[in-house]
Amino acid sequence: QIIAESVEKKLSSNQQQISELNEQIQKRKKRIKSNKLEGRIASADNNWGFVVVNIPDNMQVDNTTKLIVKRGSGYIGRLNINAIEGNRIIADIDYSSLKLGMVVQAGDSVVLANPITY
Repeated sequence: QIIAESVEKKLSSNQQQISELNEQIQKRKKRIKSNKLEGRIASADNNWGFVVVNIPDNMQVDNTTKLIVKRGSGYIGRLNINAIEGNRIIADIDYSSLKLGMVVQAGDSVVLANPITY
């Protein structure tokens, strides 16, 4: 009986660990899936150097997130986030990162510069 109780405790402990690991795996998959998401520039003011970006609900961003602007399959430049207001981001254009002769404009895509892997 003592051995049976010990085995049941170990089994319960293992089941709890498996459950926690499965939960962590699901969270990680969700974060990694968000790497495929793209925002869209709603408006750009190149005179003042900022843009308004619409992002999907499940795109994980915060004030430290770095963003890349692309048009088609080509890289245009980077953005630095100033404010996040719901599904909108206000960001500064990083002019030092812009390709020569390119300007950021409405309709350009925005993706995460550093994919989420954890």
